[in-house]
Amino acid sequence: MKRREALQNLVAVTATLMYVPSCTVEEAIPSYSNLPISNEEYRLVKHVVEAMLPNKPKSKPESTEDIPVITTPESSHDFVLTMINDAYSPLQIGRYARGLRLFHQFVQDEYKQRFAQLNEFQHILLFTEMTESEAFPKSLQFFLEETKRLAVRHFTSSEYFLTQKMEWEFIPGRYVGCVSI
Repeated sequence: MKRREALQNLVAVTATLMYVPSCTVEEAIPSYSNLPISNEEYRLVKHVVEAMLPNKPKSKPESTEDIPVITTPESSHDFVLTMINDAYSPLQIGRYARGLRLFHQFVQDEYKQRFAQLNEFQHILLFTEMTESEAFPKSLQFFLEETKRLAVRHFTSSEYFLTQKMEWEFIPGRYVGCVSI
């Protein structure tokens, strides 16, 4: 009897193992109650933020110093989307979502590939063209400006930036007892 159970279990495990590689696990995106975005749009915002403020150097730096990888409790693109979702009015959220969709459509039409597949030079050219030209819709410019503004805000409020670059200290700071006046 035990052999039959063992063979049944072996067949069940083998069938399960054959099925597992065919399963695709899609990255679960956070739920934004006021900002309806798809998985593809979420990844697009992630790539746009990384193109605006790269966290890791693309090539080997010329200086001998290592460029640090800045870690924060929340990623920059999650910060941007959370701020848009929580702090903006429904009208602004609608403008942002329209701008995101227009940006995605423009990249598809102009470059015939996804934004993540473009190189660094194409990113710079695209951002410069869109922010300086008046030919693009205001919602698309709103999307880029707000994404950049919030990404920079996230970086400038990070622990690394405040302690290493701004030399910020917690209150009350240092106590200097004997100071000549």
